[in-house]
Amino acid sequence: MARELLLSMLSLLLVGTLHVVCGAGVGRFWALPPLSRVTSARAAELQAWRLLWAPLVPGALVLAFLLGWALQEPEQAEALHAWAYLCAAPILLVWGRAVHRAWRAGLARHVPVAGTVGLLRPRVVVAEALRAALDADALAAAMAHEAAHVRHRDPLRLWLGQLATDLQWPAPGAARRLARWRSALELARDEEACKRGVAGPDLAAALIAAARLHSRSRGAVAGLGDGAAEVLRLRVARLLVWPAAGGAAGAAAVAASDVAAAVAASGAAAGLASELATGANRAADGEAPMAGDLVPARREAAAPRRWAPRLPGFGALVLTASALVVWAGYRYGELVVSRIADL
Repeated sequence: MARELLLSMLSLLLVGTLHVVCGAGVGRFWALPPLSRVTSARAAELQAWRLLWAPLVPGALVLAFLLGWALQEPEQAEALHAWAYLCAAPILLVWGRAVHRAWRAGLARHVPVAGTVGLLRPRVVVAEALRAALDADALAAAMAHEAAHVRHRDPLRLWLGQLATDLQWPAPGAARRLARWRSALELARDEEACKRGVAGPDLAAALIAAARLHSRSRGAVAGLGDGAAEVLRLRVARLLVWPAAGGAAGAAAVAASDVAAAVAASGAAAGLASELATGANRAADGEAPMAGDLVPARREAAAPRRWAPRLPGFGALVLTASALVVWAGYRYGELVVSRIADL
């Protein structure tokens, strides 16, 4: 029992502290370009996802080392001083808070106007009010967007991302990294739906209608109209210049007044709503987008980092490193035990 208690205290002291320290410092060494300057939303989403989890990797390796060491530690381990328990108490509160918030998010029964719910069995829900407000094309576009969330099991990823962020509390920047990833996630799902044949203006119309009706989703829910007003502006702006599936760009264009009203209802400033309305007018008239009101030109976009590993390879690398560290901890513990036996 003393060995397990020692392992728990060391995990809290070392791993928990590393989570907070790395969470505070990772933003200084790994900066991402603004979402308005990316060309591939999918690449931006993956980069933001890795950045969300990067602060936890050093702590995971230390935990793996401690587990390997504990396999060789005698049952009656040396007791810690009282100050160690006092130092571990704040980290214990942080971890308890993270588990509590994860439990509440997993049990949340909030149903969005349109969104994907369900951690293990994701499903799409659409309110009758939104169905009545959309035409057939816009409703199909909304369903295609949510189907992309289902394919990637995004409710579970949202739940895990929130847990990873809470483990870094109160490190500054952790919540901002989560918000950026959620914004990039919605952009990526918009992009995926459009690549599968959805007309961008149809999906923009669905976003605007959902933003008018929806209250911000809580828990592990991928809501159609989630996000700040600036994110909604960016999403609609990108969709308005996406090539329509049928050809005519102005056939399904969203009215400028609807765009401005939706953004204003989301809490944006009047100037932002006016700027987006101007961009919507240009898109409806078939004119070229302006960098000031829509997304910047492609040549200004920041290229994705070529050295950044793909997500499956990154996960395999972390698992392999953890296994090696467990082995190193095991060998270290074996060496310590043999040295003690020789004394």
